[in-house]
Formats: sequence, structure tokens, C-alpha cells
Amino acid sequence: KLRAFHALASQRGLALPLHAITARAMLGLADPHTNLLRNTTAALAASIGGCHVLSVRPFDTAGSLPQDALRLAALLPQLLRHEGQL
Repeated sequence: KLRAFHALASQRGLALPLHAITARAMLGLADPHTNLLRNTTAALAASIGGCHVLSVRPFDTAGSLPQDALRLAALLPQLLRHEGQL
């Protein structure tokens, strides 16, 4: 969807920044570590799709917010950029 929007905007001569946010609806309460994998996959898809700004929700948003979840959410885009050259 991001890539299609970017292509459509560039055909019309528009330079719009794309801001992607990982969805809260895909996070579950049962296993917060599965949420970490879901967030990573969503962030990678958004990066490949050509987003300019990426916001990753903490993997434990459905429950409480430990410091580790907040830290991983902040570092995930940087990790993808460094390791995946995105």
C-alpha cells in the first residue's frame, strides 16, 4: 500500500512524506514476545514499502509497558536501518 501510494504521488508530482505506524490491532495479550516478531515484520514491510518516518509501538502495548518494551520499540527502526541497509 505504501509503495502504491508513493508511486501514485510521484506520478502526480507530489512529494508527500509517508509516516507508518505499527498497528495496535495486531498485538495480542497472550504472548508479548510474538508481538515483537509482528512489530519487526510490520516495520520491515513499511521500510521496504518506502516510508519516510516509522513509529513502532512497544510490543507490550496490549498489557503493561516495561522499560524493555519501550527501549526495543525505539531501537527497532535503527536496527533495521543498520542491519538491513534500509
